[in-house]
Amino acid sequence: MAFSYAKPFLDVVGDVCLAWMHVWRATVATARLEKIVGSLDPADRMLKASESREVAFYEGVLQTAKFYLNVMIPVTIGKMTAIRSGDTSTLDIPEVSLGAA
Repeated sequence: MAFSYAKPFLDVVGDVCLAWMHVWRATVATARLEKIVGSLDPADRMLKASESREVAFYEGVLQTAKFYLNVMIPVTIGKMTAIRSGDTSTLDIPEVSLGAA
């Protein structure tokens, strides 16, 4: 049964690794933005982003992380739920259904 779930499991591992990288980058970006902008207020960040390429870059890092965590991780949770279901359909297929003679 492990082989049946190998691909979804690898997807989950990749999704979680990318989430970790986004969180790490967002942590660095937050510290840099607070230092450059002097505040983490979204309005202040947006105003300063129009004046500074560095602030715009770090704001992009934050927004990308926000998107990934809000949109992609719920999909990953769905994949984990499917894996935990323990569906044995792939094992229950009769050999004759696979075209075996």
